[in-house]
Amino acid sequence: MDDKRDAKIAALRMAIDAGIAELDAGLGVEMTPDDLIAEAFEQVGLATAATPR
Repeated sequence: MDDKRDAKIAALRMAIDAGIAELDAGLGVEMTPDDLIAEAFEQVGLATAATPR
């Protein structure tokens, strides 16, 4: 089970890093930190009804 968790954490970190890089490059849409985290959770399949959007 730790392998699945580690893979999800790695994917989440990559999604966050990619989002930050896009914003730094002026390519992304500005969003709040909560929106960024919610989008990253959604991309790695961790989104829930309680996840802020």
